[in-house]
Amino acid sequence: MIDTAVILAAGRGSRLKERTADMPKGLLNVGNLKMIERSVRLLKDAGIKRIVVGTGYLAEKYNDFFSNDKTISCVKNHDFKKYGSMHTLYSLRDHINSDFLLLESDLLYETRALTSLLQDRFQNAILASGFTKSGDECFIESNNEKRLINISKNPALLKRVDAEFVGISKLTKLVLTKMCNFWLEKMNTEENTEYETALVEASKHMDIYVNKVDDLVWCEIDDETHFNRAKNNILPLIKNKELND
Repeated sequence: MIDTAVILAAGRGSRLKERTADMPKGLLNVGNLKMIERSVRLLKDAGIKRIVVGTGYLAEKYNDFFSNDKTISCVKNHDFKKYGSMHTLYSLRDHINSDFLLLESDLLYETRALTSLLQDRFQNAILASGFTKSGDECFIESNNEKRLINISKNPALLKRVDAEFVGISKLTKLVLTKMCNFWLEKMNTEENTEYETALVEASKHMDIYVNKVDDLVWCEIDDETHFNRAKNNILPLIKNKELND
């Protein structure tokens, strides 16, 4: 049973401008909870006992926020300004000793996002949804057996577009090792490599399945339009589902 989660939270969130001038994106309030605070609550409710947060920009804010929670470890990626999200995950490799859930810090999602993955019969699976048309989406190409083939923000680069990547995955330690080895080979030439690129590379050597929940309620928050959509549309939908479940 998976009891570890990893949250990538090193980024600057520059497209949110003044909102992240003195606060990392994951600590922004949407409703009465911070995004990462809500994720932590949902993770614990789902049975997660240990959470590793990969920090970078304003890392001390995360340290302070989680200072009284012994189940959460904050680990700083000191090179967050130079490298993309794969380097943050690479920086956490020695703190991940088992299979784990991998999440991004800027997500708002319903409980089903976690339970669907945790109950998936496959060891390696990424969560996908139907098409949100929210802007800045990551699209997924899979095969007929629902195995991951590619992820891209440019659908023209995919042979077919099957779903949208949510940013939550269930991965084995072996997949993490393959992702880290790939990054070691690319580190000196491709600084802005995101973890999705390494995930696709790992899928060439191991089966990673796409768990698609067509009507999943969720969003990612990258800019002001996303923030307002999260607050005014997505959060009310999630709260309504919570009341009725």
